[in-house]
Amino acid sequence: AYDDTADTFTEITSFSTEFSFQINGNTNGADGLTFTLQNDAAGSDALGLAGFGMGVDGVTPSFAIAFDTWDNTGGVAPGASDINLYVNGDALNPIVSVASPFDLNAGTQLYAKVDYKPTSKLLDVFISNTNTFGATPTVSTIVTDLGDNPGGQAFSGFTAATGGASNEHKILEWSGLSTTHTVPTFDGIEIDLN
Repeated sequence: AYDDTADTFTEITSFSTEFSFQINGNTNGADGLTFTLQNDAAGSDALGLAGFGMGVDGVTPSFAIAFDTWDNTGGVAPGASDINLYVNGDALNPIVSVASPFDLNAGTQLYAKVDYKPTSKLLDVFISNTNTFGATPTVSTIVTDLGDNPGGQAFSGFTAATGGASNEHKILEWSGLSTTHTVPTFDGIEIDLN
């Protein structure tokens, strides 16, 4: 489920978004859901592989933050409640994988906030069991090629999949994607291209 209108998205785009979600139905989990920025040829109708692919594997170019509830063996992800970052529709090889501080599969409402700053290339992902977030992100990593993935423009939205198991993946609230295009600072002058 993607926003029908693509946002301009380049190497000088910062973005922020907040959403709440709920995953339940199978005590062992069933793959999970993603927040995705993508510029696939299919546009807002892009659909990737089910199961481990969480509906984003094969969607390219793309960048996805996955809330994974399945204990994938074989090194795909380390546990049953992980936050993984994927680029270019490759759900088998996360660029970052961090254990979630909350059971993603417990059926409770969880809250997520995602911030990206192109000047520092720092991506921060916060997760909470309330609608407030602490100062320390759950995931904080440098993403050097985010301007190329998705590249030029981005459809923002969510994907989810269950494979052979079953689960419910619900997006309960979403503030949408807020973007800003900022030219890097030169001699203390910053130009906002909002």
